[in-house]
Amino acid sequence: MLDDAAHERNLQRLALHFNEVERSSWVFARFTSTAYLQRIRAELALCLNLQILDYALGPTRRDPLGYLDELPPAAQAQRLVISFTGLEQALPELFGYLDFQREAYTVHPHGLLFWVTEDLWRQVMQRAPNFYSRHGGVFDFRSPAPDLAPALAQDAALQAQVADLQGQVQALEVLRSRYGDAWVNQQQAELTAQQHALLTGSGAIAQGAGAQAASGGSVVAEKIYGNVTIFNFPWQRWVSAVYEKAPVGKVPLDVLQAAYLRALAEECSRLPLGVMDPKWVRTTQDRQIALPDVYVDLDVVTPALGRDQDERELAQRLARGEGRDRTPLLDAVAAPDARALVLLGDAGSGKSTFVSYLTFLLATQSPRTPAAFSGLLPVRLLLREVTAWQAPANPSAAGQLLWDALKTDVTRRLGQDAADRVFRHLQTRLLQQGGLFLLDGLDEVPEANQRRQTILKAVRALAAMLPAAARLLVTARPYAYADPQWRLPGFRVLTLAPFAPEQVERFIARWYEAAAPAVGLSLAVAQARGSLLRQALQDRPYLADLASRPLLLTLMATLHSSWGELPADRADLYEETVELLLERWQRAKEVNGPDGQPVIEPGIAQVLQVGKDQIRRALQTLAYTVHRRQRAATTAGDEAADISEGEVLVAFKPLLGKVDTEALLRYPRERAGLLLARRPGVYAFPHRSFQEFLAACYLADQPDATETLVRLVNDDPAWWREVAILAAGKKKRGGLGGAVAVVSALIPDLPADDPKIAATRWRVAVIAGQALLELHFPAQALGQRHYQAVLRRGQQWLLAFMRSGALTPRERAEAGVLLARLGDPRDEVLSSAAMEFCYIPAGSFWMGSQDDPDAGKDESPKGIDLSYGYWIGRYPVTNAQFEEFVTAGGYREPRYWREAEAAGLWSVAGFAGWRDKGPRQKPYDFGEPHHVANHPVVGTSWYEALAYTRWLNERLAGQIPAGWAVQLPNEPEWEKAARGGVEIPAQPLIRSAAKGSIGKETPPLHLNPQERQRYPWGNDPDANRANYDESGIGTTSAVGCFPGGASVYGVEELSGNVWEWARSLYGKYPYPASGAKREERENLTAAASESRVLRGGSYFVSRARVRCALRHGNPPNFGLEDYGLRVVVAPSASAV
Repeated sequence: MLDDAAHERNLQRLALHFNEVERSSWVFARFTSTAYLQRIRAELALCLNLQILDYALGPTRRDPLGYLDELPPAAQAQRLVISFTGLEQALPELFGYLDFQREAYTVHPHGLLFWVTEDLWRQVMQRAPNFYSRHGGVFDFRSPAPDLAPALAQDAALQAQVADLQGQVQALEVLRSRYGDAWVNQQQAELTAQQHALLTGSGAIAQGAGAQAASGGSVVAEKIYGNVTIFNFPWQRWVSAVYEKAPVGKVPLDVLQAAYLRALAEECSRLPLGVMDPKWVRTTQDRQIALPDVYVDLDVVTPALGRDQDERELAQRLARGEGRDRTPLLDAVAAPDARALVLLGDAGSGKSTFVSYLTFLLATQSPRTPAAFSGLLPVRLLLREVTAWQAPANPSAAGQLLWDALKTDVTRRLGQDAADRVFRHLQTRLLQQGGLFLLDGLDEVPEANQRRQTILKAVRALAAMLPAAARLLVTARPYAYADPQWRLPGFRVLTLAPFAPEQVERFIARWYEAAAPAVGLSLAVAQARGSLLRQALQDRPYLADLASRPLLLTLMATLHSSWGELPADRADLYEETVELLLERWQRAKEVNGPDGQPVIEPGIAQVLQVGKDQIRRALQTLAYTVHRRQRAATTAGDEAADISEGEVLVAFKPLLGKVDTEALLRYPRERAGLLLARRPGVYAFPHRSFQEFLAACYLADQPDATETLVRLVNDDPAWWREVAILAAGKKKRGGLGGAVAVVSALIPDLPADDPKIAATRWRVAVIAGQALLELHFPAQALGQRHYQAVLRRGQQWLLAFMRSGALTPRERAEAGVLLARLGDPRDEVLSSAAMEFCYIPAGSFWMGSQDDPDAGKDESPKGIDLSYGYWIGRYPVTNAQFEEFVTAGGYREPRYWREAEAAGLWSVAGFAGWRDKGPRQKPYDFGEPHHVANHPVVGTSWYEALAYTRWLNERLAGQIPAGWAVQLPNEPEWEKAARGGVEIPAQPLIRSAAKGSIGKETPPLHLNPQERQRYPWGNDPDANRANYDESGIGTTSAVGCFPGGASVYGVEELSGNVWEWARSLYGKYPYPASGAKREERENLTAAASESRVLRGGSYFVSRARVRCALRHGNPPNFGLEDYGLRVVVAPSASAV
C-alpha cells in the first residue's frame, strides 16, 4: 500500500533514474490496479526529460526485443524510455526471451520499464534470474489503500505489526548511500508488500516462534530483516506465492520438484570466488557476480594415450589438457555417444564450474540447454560430501549410496517433510525417464576405508540401473584417473583444454559487462579496462599462460577490475591475491545473532590479538610443513594437501594464547579465505598453487634460503619446482640480486659434454630456466655482466638438454619452449641466411615400400636414380625464419606469388587461403606454442611455402652456385633425404650458406646396410626419435629436440613434428624419372584444385604415418596447424 507521499517519492525516483542513467538499463514497476497504472504512466511522462514510448506485449508479440529492433533510425539514435505492459499475455516464452537475450538488451541506449503484477514479478525472479539480477531497480506502485485507521485502532497486535514493518522501511533509508537505490528500493518494496497483505487481509505475517497469524492466514515467516526472510520450512522459500502458505502435504509433487530445482539453481548460479574487490572487503556485504553472466564455454580434447605409458607421465599429460579433436565441452557432453563420461581437469581448470553451469541450465530450463538434455532432470552430487553423508560400512550396499545422497541433498534444501514427500517422485522419474547425473570430484573421495572403491561401485551400479535416456558425467583430476584402479570401464574420457585466446577474450568481455555495476564503473570505463587487461595479456607472455587457466584468469580479472592494472609477474600476482584472501578473515563482518538481530563478528587478528603479518607467517609455516609432508606421502598428488585440524593448531599455537581453538577454526569453516574446510576436521588451501606460493614465502624468508632451495630441488625437482620458481620471484622483492643468486646456485656451471648427466640435473636446469623467465630475463640481463653470465648458462643447459635425447620427449619440448623465450642462441634456427643444410650425394635409392604391413596402395616400390647431388634444410623452416620473409614485405611482392595470383588467391592486399575470410600478410596464427620462434612455422599453404623459397633464393644470391636454386623438394628428393641412398657418406656433411659454399660435393661413399629402412633411423618406430602421437607432446616442438631421429645425412625431424610441402603434384607411382612426365608432375602452374604432396607426418599422427614412404596430399590453398615446409638447394634443372 502507498500513501500519496510514497507514491510521489517512487515516481520521482523512477524519473530520476531514467533522467540520470545514460546507458542501457531496465527496471521493474509493480502495480495492482490497471486504472492506477494509467495514472502513474501519465504522471511519469510529465516528470521525464526523455520521450516515452508505450508498447503492449501479447500472444502474437511476446519478445520485447522485437520492438527495439523495429524502432526507426531516428528513434534508435536517441535515448528513449520504452514502457512495456501486457507481460502476462506473453507467457511462457517471455522468460526465455528475457534470460537468453539479456546481453542484447545492453547494446542499445534506451531505458526499459517493465510493468508487472506481484505474481508476475515473482515469476520473472524465478524463471529469468539472470535478466532479473541485472535490473536497475524495483519500484512499487500499489493502489492507494482505503482508510484503515479504525481497524488499526481496534487491533493493537495488528497496529504493532504495521508499525514494525513501517519502521523497517524507514530504517532502510540510511543505507541508500551504502548499498544504492536499487537494493534499498527492492527491500522496501518487499516490506511494503507484506504490509499491504497484512492490512488488506490477503495474507498474514507472524512474528516469532509460535506467533499467531493475522486475518486467518498461515504462518509464513518467523522474521524479516534486511533482505533475508527466514521461513519456518525451507521449501517455502522456493515455491510460488500460491503454495507458500499451504501445508506441505497439500503442495503438488511437481511444485516441490520445481522448488528443489530452484534451490539447486540458486546455489549453482553463484560464481565460486565472487568479486573480491579490495574496496569491498571491509564492508559487511559480499557482492556476487552470477556465474551464468561470465561463464565461457570450455573445450575438451580426447587424450592421446601412448603405448606402455608411464602412469606419472600420463597424469602430467592429462593435467596439461593434451589431446586431439578439440571440441566445445557442451557439444561433447551432448553428443549421442556420450551417455557415460569422465571429465578430467587439473585444479582450477573449470570442472566444478562447468558442473554448476550445466546444472543451472537444466534446473532453470534455460534456452541455452543442449537439445539432447531436453526434459532431463539434473542431479548434482559432490562426491566428497556423499562420502561424508553416506559412508556404508558394507561396500556391498554401494548400489543405494548415491540415491541416499540425493535424498540427503533434497532434505538439505527443502527440509525433511518435503523431502519425504518428493524424493520417491524424483527417483521414479529418474528411473523411468532418465536424468543427467553430475558427480563432481572423484579424486576428492578419500581412499581410507575403501571409500573411493565404494563410490566407484556406486557409480557403476547407478549406470547399470538407469534407462538408456539417462546421462552420467563424473569429474576427476588427472592424477587420480591415471591410476588404472580408479578408472570406470565403459566411460568415455575427455580432458579439459586450457582456455584458447578467443575464450580469454570472451571471458574478459563478459566479466567486465557483469562487474561494471558491481564495482561502480560506467560501461565505457569497464570496456576500457577490459581492453587494458587484454593488452596486458598480449604484452606479457607469462600472463597469457596464466590466463589459460580459468581460476587464475578469474583472479586476475578480480584484481584488474579493482585497480585497473595487474601485478608485474606471477609471484606478485599471488602476493596480491593472498592479501585479498587474507583480508576476508581480517575484516569485521555483520552476521545475524541467535535472536535474529545483526551483530558484528570481529576479524581474526582482533580475535587472536595479533598483527596480520603474524597470521601470514603462521600460514606460510603451515604451507611449508604440509607441502614437505605431502611429498613424503606414498600417494602425493597434484592437489592441495589435506590438512588436519591438529596441523592447523600447531602452526597457530604461538598465536593462540588463551583463545579458544574453536574461535580460530571458525574462520576457515565459515569464511572463504586462505584455508578452506574440505570436510569435518580437514582443511586445505584453495588451490595447490597457493600452498606452493606460501611455502615459497616461508623458504624465501629463511636465512639459508638459497642453500635450502638448492638442496630441496636437487632432491626432488618435480615436487619442489613451483616452490623454487615462486621463491625466486619472492626474493626479487628484496632486490633482483637475491633472486638471481638462487638461479645461479641451481646451475653453478656449464653442462659437461657427458652423456651420463643425471636426469635430476636436466630437470633442475629447466627449473632454473623457468625462474629466469619469470624474473623477466633476458631483458633484465642487458648491461649486467653477471646476469648475462647466468643467462648464458641457462641457455646452454636448456640447449644441451634438448639435444641430449635424455628423459622424455615432453620434457625436451618444454626445454625448447623455454629456450625460445630466453633467447635461442642458434643462428641457424633463427636466421634464414644462417640456415644449415645437409648434403645428399647423387645416386640411386629405393622409393616406396616393400614388405611393410603399414604401406598404402600408393607406395609401390621402385629404384630411382637422382643424377645430381643437392642440399636439404637440416630442420623445417622455423617461425623466426619465416617471419623475416613477412617483415621484408614478402606477402606484398608480386613476383613471389605468380601461381597464387593466377588462381585468384593473391593480391597486393595479401593471400587468402581456404579458411580465410579476407587477405592476410602472415601465416595463420594457431597460438601458443605453434608460433614460438624456434618451432616450425605452421599454417602455411603450398603457395606461401613456394613464395618463401623464391624470397630465400634472392636472399642467398651469391652464396649458392650459378644454375642452382632454393626450392621446395620434390618427392624423390625428400624421400631420399629421409631413407638414404644405396650408397651413403661415412659422415654427414652439414654446412650453412653463411659460413661456406653450398654447391656440388663428392664425399666418399659406402654401401647403405639399410637402404629400404622404414624410418629415417631404422625399421622400428621410436617415440623418442620423432614427435608423433606416442611422444606425448601434442603440439609442435622446437627444432632439434629429436637428434636421435636424424637420417644418415644428418637431416632431422623428417618424421613427425610437421607435414612438409613438396613441389610435386599428388599422382600415382612410379614417379616419373625424367622428361615431359616429370615436368608435368612438378608443374608449378597446375590448377589450384589439384592436390600437392605433403611428407613426413606430424605431432598428432600415428607411427604408421611418419614412415619415410608415407604420402599425403591436399589442395595447395590449405594451411593447417601441422603444415610446414623445408627447402632444398639443388640444380635448377631439376625443377621446372
